[in-house]
Amino acid sequence: MAHPVTHRQPAQRRAVWVSLLVSFVFHLAVLYLTRDLGVEERAVRAFRARLAEIPRFEPRRLGGSTQPVMPQTTMEYLTAERVQGEAEGLPLVALQQQQLAPIGAPSPPLTRRDFELAAKEEAPKLDRVAMLRPSELGLADSVRLPSLDLLRFVDMARANRHHAMVMPDPHSRRDLLGYINLARIQVYGAGTEKGAWLEALARFARDNSKLLVRVSKDVAQYFTSPELLKDPIVFLFQDCGFEAYRDEVRTYFSQDEKALLEQYLRSGGFLFIEGDNRFLREMVGHLRTILGEGELGPLPPDHPVYSAYYEFGDGFPGEQGKSWYRGWQDSWHWEYPALAEPAVASAGAAPPIDPRLLTTTQERLQPLGLWGVRVRGRTVAILSDIGLHEAWHESFGPEEQNTRGSAFGALSAGLNILVFALTQEGTLTPQQERPAWMAVRPPAPAYDPQAGKAAAAVPDSELLSVLDASLAVVRAPLGTTGEQQPLVLRLNGVYKLELPRLAGHGIMLHNLPPGRHWLDVRYGGSTRQVEVDLPGGRVTTVTFRVNRFAFVQQLHVSVADRRVPLAQWSPTFSDLAMEEFFLAEDRELVERGAQQLRRR
Repeated sequence: MAHPVTHRQPAQRRAVWVSLLVSFVFHLAVLYLTRDLGVEERAVRAFRARLAEIPRFEPRRLGGSTQPVMPQTTMEYLTAERVQGEAEGLPLVALQQQQLAPIGAPSPPLTRRDFELAAKEEAPKLDRVAMLRPSELGLADSVRLPSLDLLRFVDMARANRHHAMVMPDPHSRRDLLGYINLARIQVYGAGTEKGAWLEALARFARDNSKLLVRVSKDVAQYFTSPELLKDPIVFLFQDCGFEAYRDEVRTYFSQDEKALLEQYLRSGGFLFIEGDNRFLREMVGHLRTILGEGELGPLPPDHPVYSAYYEFGDGFPGEQGKSWYRGWQDSWHWEYPALAEPAVASAGAAPPIDPRLLTTTQERLQPLGLWGVRVRGRTVAILSDIGLHEAWHESFGPEEQNTRGSAFGALSAGLNILVFALTQEGTLTPQQERPAWMAVRPPAPAYDPQAGKAAAAVPDSELLSVLDASLAVVRAPLGTTGEQQPLVLRLNGVYKLELPRLAGHGIMLHNLPPGRHWLDVRYGGSTRQVEVDLPGGRVTTVTFRVNRFAFVQQLHVSVADRRVPLAQWSPTFSDLAMEEFFLAEDRELVERGAQQLRRR
């Protein structure tokens, strides 16, 4: 029995085919969109990675030269008979066959030749030339020439034309270069003739700084030598000179010494005086008589001597409570406090003692610390009762004592005093500029651990608004060529650039006015428009790519978020073949178009 044919089966087939078609289109669209998002993300990562890489410097290799082609030579074999026949006609063989006349020896003359009569010295006479003394060495006159900036400091120190010379570094006080020859002196009751204190300070300065410090072997007796006027600093320690033979005074200076001391201090010299209270009071009296003017007072904590090389926030070792000093005061004048033992002070034999100078745990006096003598704003002398030079000699002891004991702190303070005397305003030390080969590189930007990169300096916005901008239009992914298809660019709707065939990777537009612009990109039959912000002095990168899926073709244009200088962009993307264009008269047209778009 046959079944009747119904119309439901064709309808069901059509529904199945329609559902399959809809499912295919849906999955195709999802696959296309997913692929598009992945390609866009990969392109952005690739662009940022290229900018983050450091371009490698590959030296330019010279092309190999071709080897010279030597001319072709042919050799002919000659038989023995032929060689003998041709050799007989040669001039050498003919010369050998000739009989030469023998050469006879010349006969001696029978008579003497006549000579001119004249007196002759037994030894030749030489012109006397004035030679330089060994201390001058000849190069002392050339030290001041800037062309001899390669001269070593040890040579200049040996020449000793200048007893000191420095090359300061404007960026760091710790990079001071130079040398100093410390002078030994011996006066009544003071000097540096005894002990190895200066040698200890010189060794510490050579080991911990870039200064060449040497101690003179000669000793200047009394302050009367004109060579002392070249020394930027003179040390006067108690009982290190001539022995005092008078009980009423412990120090003494003659009139000649006082005259030379006045000339020394007023021309830029500096004295460091250290001893006990009575010794310092007598030295203050001599300085007051010599200078006449000036002021005396404790050095404040912000004095340059405390930060000349090392930082001493509360004074040198041995100074207690330096922060309570208020600095130079009019009430000090030339009065240096007289200290005595507490028992003597209670009897009324000495002026009352400042209670701040007494310790709470011991019945002993605390040192006054560093005091300074200032004349017309310049410190000409420093007086100390903390015994720095006594601790310098301890540096020759064990290593543990050098670094942990009092010697290291005292030597650090001594290095500060040296650097202060060499660099203070009005010093006798000549300063020389550093040569070009010593110029340091500018400081690198600080590393930011959170950002993971060096913090770059932010350019001046006013400067960037004046510089021209550049625009790079590159096909993505980076390194993809244009497939010989036409590329049309239009800026602000007024400037059009058309390339019939884009054979390279993209184009570069220079001399663009900075600011916001509209860019139309037409490629592969599709057009896209984007807004670009062009900063001055930077390159803005725009990438375009064509997505093809089956019969569907779509153009994507995106603007990179990184703007870099042209000097950085060119070596980073040196493998890209870019066609460059420079705007000349069309620049004004592009700028007017940008202004009209902003008004809208």
